[in-house]
Amino acid sequence: MTFGLLLALASVGLSLIYGTTGLSNFAHGEQVTFGVASAFAAVTAGAPLILAAVIAVIAGGAFGWLQDTFLWSQLRKLRVKPMQQMIVSIGLALMLVNLLQIWMGAERVRLSTSIEERIQFGPVSIGPQTMISMAVCVVVLAGVGFFLQRTRLGRATRAVSDNPALASATGISVNRVIRIVWIMSGSLAALGGVLLALYENTSDFSAGSRILLLMFAAVTLGGLGLNRTGFSS
Repeated sequence: MTFGLLLALASVGLSLIYGTTGLSNFAHGEQVTFGVASAFAAVTAGAPLILAAVIAVIAGGAFGWLQDTFLWSQLRKLRVKPMQQMIVSIGLALMLVNLLQIWMGAERVRLSTSIEERIQFGPVSIGPQTMISMAVCVVVLAGVGFFLQRTRLGRATRAVSDNPALASATGISVNRVIRIVWIMSGSLAALGGVLLALYENTSDFSAGSRILLLMFAAVTLGGLGLNRTGFSS
């Protein structure tokens, strides 16, 4: 249950991007790892774990903004088809995983060296840190659902997902919505990466790429993209 919640949090951005752009982003796993790398750099510099997680979320959003600004928006302007953009994302993933290895090193890293006490619930043993991670996942996923269903920007996002041309004709800035989705996707992936690293007690430069197929399976099971009632995963 814990891993499923963490996987949903890490992969929901993948579904949002597909819903608004039609892109199956094979570099999404590296966005997850980027969150781990950012948090590890902050912890190494002396930041508390909570502050390191916040820094990772902000850095992940900035990373998503950079990607869309300098790569994906340019490809959209050139009217590059989603299938060709997917191939670009594969190349980007290969480049990023090597850059992350240079940044993090080849050895496995830990965000926290403390050993949490376990609480017994019948046959189930769980730590307070894991319960907090599960609560964070539930709150954040519920927040994303509320954003998509109840806010003006969320409704605009769903409109872009349904029909970008019609959304643009009604005055919605499609590029602005997609840019915000990329920022959200980067932040959510980074947070998911941090919580996954804490759940597994360790992580490395290939953490995101190892769960990429599981993330695709998660969003495919829920239904790729967005629908009229919310988000798929």
